[in-house]
Amino acid sequence: MFTGSSSVRFWDTLADDMKPLDVINRGFGGSQIAQVHEYASRIIIPYRPCAVVLYTGDNDLSWPWSKTPEQVSGDFNKFVEIIHANLSETWIYYVSIKPSISRWGNWERFRERMR
Repeated sequence: MFTGSSSVRFWDTLADDMKPLDVINRGFGGSQIAQVHEYASRIIIPYRPCAVVLYTGDNDLSWPWSKTPEQVSGDFNKFVEIIHANLSETWIYYVSIKPSISRWGNWERFRERMR
C-alpha cells in the first residue's frame, strides 16, 4: 500500500513500476502526516497490507502550516503507533522529502529545518 500526498496520488505508473508486487495507491493531494493517520482506519487498515509506503511531509513543512521537524516527527511516530496497533506485522517505509519544483523557493528552509 502506498499512501501520502499528491506525489503518491498522481503516481500513474505505480502499479507498473512496482511489478511484480500488487500495490494499492491510497494517496490524496495536499495531505499531511496527521491527516494520513486520521484517515488510516478508512484508507489503510481495512486492506490489511503487509507493507505501507508513506510519502508526505513537505506539505507539513510548507506555508501555511509550517510545522517544525519535531512536529512532523511526532506525527510520523503517531502514524507508526496507529498502524502497528492495528496491523502489528505490517512493515512501514517512509520516502524522504524531496525537492519539489513548485516549492523550490522553500527548499533551503526545508534543509535548515531538517538538520
